Amino acid sequence: MASVVDEISKVVPKGQVYLGVGPDQNYSLMAHLEPSYGFILDYRKKNQLLHLLQKALVENSADRHAYLENFWGRNLPELPLSLNNIEKEFKILAKQPQNELLVQSAKELVTQTMSKWNILNDKEFHEIATIQARLAGPGPDARFLALKMYPTLGSLITMPSRSGQPSHWLASDRTYAAIRKMQLSDQILPIVGDWAGPGAIRRLAEHLKMNQLQVGCIYISDVEFFLLRGGLFQKYLENLSALPRHPESKIIRTSTRELNHTERISGRSSTTVVRSLSRFLESAKTGKIKSSEDLFDVL
Repeated sequence: MASVVDEISKVVPKGQVYLGVGPDQNYSLMAHLEPSYGFILDYRKKNQLLHLLQKALVENSADRHAYLENFWGRNLPELPLSLNNIEKEFKILAKQPQNELLVQSAKELVTQTMSKWNILNDKEFHEIATIQARLAGPGPDARFLALKMYPTLGSLITMPSRSGQPSHWLASDRTYAAIRKMQLSDQILPIVGDWAGPGAIRRLAEHLKMNQLQVGCIYISDVEFFLLRGGLFQKYLENLSALPRHPESKIIRTSTRELNHTERISGRSSTTVVRSLSRFLESAKTGKIKSSEDLFDVL
């Protein structure tokens, strides 16, 4: 993800709609893209609940220092979270015990804020509390949905872009402020839905057309791999084709370690690349994409 931050800031049209999948790497992309709205579509209900938890925490945290304290339930020293010292400081932070008063205060803030939305039931409140505890307990060593296949949050926050600049939304005051502004204005909406299904994307396409909005960027991670393997790729393409899109719109995808392509970064288990959305759809329409490798050959 960090590897494409510099590139997308230059090639993705600003002020358009962002459509993504998965956890908070979407915030890092949106912080650099400055979209009009961000929609995060994922079939996992827990992913939506995670985003609602983060929205509540962001709304109650004026800066990233306060957010990290609320998020991890640990008192942070007043330190500059620059890339020069953030990794060292996070190692210190990970060893600090949780402040139970801060943990309880953060839980109450989340519950009070979400109760005002009037969109969650008792079961969902319980699931959100569980997610909050699982992320707070390990601190910077926490992983998305507590799954070992994902990198730690601390490592993601400290990872610089290719030019050595902050890339994560929590790595600079500017990017945190950009996401907080969007959250306070309800410009980020997590949706439970299937990228190849008949419902969510089609309804979103209708909404965007009705409001004369266009998609400027899609972050699809490695979802296309599973759609190809599951025989659902054509339905996915039909859904993307239904979306109104900017002429210069881009799609961002991630390769896994079994793929070998020219943009793969040596020593990394995955590589994220940026492609033209229109050229991708045209290539797929003409039958040029038949395997996962083809996704990275199409420019």
